[in-house]
Amino acid sequence: MSSTLSTLVLVPLAALFAPPLETAVKRVLRVPLIVFEILLGLVLGPSVLGWVQPTAVTNVLSQFGVAMLFFLAGKEIDFQGIRGRPMTRAGAGWLISLAIGIGAGVVLAPTPIAGVFVGIALTSTALGTLLPVLRDQGDLHSPFARAVTATGAAGEFGPLLAISIFLGGRSPPSQSSLAWLSGSPRGDHTQYSAG
Repeated sequence: MSSTLSTLVLVPLAALFAPPLETAVKRVLRVPLIVFEILLGLVLGPSVLGWVQPTAVTNVLSQFGVAMLFFLAGKEIDFQGIRGRPMTRAGAGWLISLAIGIGAGVVLAPTPIAGVFVGIALTSTALGTLLPVLRDQGDLHSPFARAVTATGAAGEFGPLLAISIFLGGRSPPSQSSLAWLSGSPRGDHTQYSAG
């Protein structure tokens, strides 16, 4: 069987077997469905068995899946429940995390611009993964879930906004301006070009 054909057969089969597997394990241990979906993907994919290989079809399906994950996560956010204090704390927490992440990134990365990207990446969350777990546990409307949702929303929106600021427009910040932000006395770094 060709790798494309086996991929087209095994991916839907994995999606079909994940819910019964979760139901069987639920009798002993409560594990969210998404954990089984990820595990089946790891086992069948190139990391373990190699039965499912990346193809043009899987690339399209993965992009579609990520888009659906974002739409579903946004749909499940209770914006009335996270207004006010939860969102203010989540935003402040994200900004503190961003400052620490950028500081660590600039110190550890080879260039200041790479450090900024590392710092932004460190502050990103996977709200599309968190909300299904909370929903499966029946905990979507508790105070804990509201705090997680607010933090996840800040961790989804904040990095998008930060990347838009750093990469948006025709002239992204130069490394010299980022070196200044990092406290480096030298401003003779090569300019970042978006070409």
